[in-house]
Amino acid sequence: MFQQVIRRLGEDFNAVTVKEVLTLLACSRRGLSERELLDLLEGEEVRVGDSAGDLFPVLRQLRPYLQSRGPLLDFHHRHLAKATREEFFEGGHTLRRDTHRRLADYFTGRARGGDSWHEWETDNARGFAECVFHLTKAGQHDQAAKLLTGFPFLLHKLRVGLLEGVFEDY
Repeated sequence: MFQQVIRRLGEDFNAVTVKEVLTLLACSRRGLSERELLDLLEGEEVRVGDSAGDLFPVLRQLRPYLQSRGPLLDFHHRHLAKATREEFFEGGHTLRRDTHRRLADYFTGRARGGDSWHEWETDNARGFAECVFHLTKAGQHDQAAKLLTGFPFLLHKLRVGLLEGVFEDY
């Protein structure tokens, strides 16, 4: 049933947007906020049509199948997550790794901040919490190890209150 929902959404809306939203949610650890989804869709260089413009109508149609955890949206039905994996991830791990790589780049950028003189001095706890997880899922173990052995990253991750997250990352 959920594969039919996915296919129908792809017919009614931009199929690229539907795929992007569902694969991003499927690869997220605890869900994504609407702002994060919008940032990730707007950040894509190669897309068909206006993916970011279709985000909110797609989310409106998915609302009955999503749950909100504060600002984060995640799959409410495990069967929708399973249908998403079968629809988009079957036959190879390339898309899954690429999606984790996108999430890792996004969250690392959020944690690092835009000021090269004050790198890692942001208050973006979510970026600090998620970047190492997605780096390891993307197979970028060297980059994850570099962050976990870098004093500025660890110092600022602790500063935003993520001591237990450091232990989880290790």
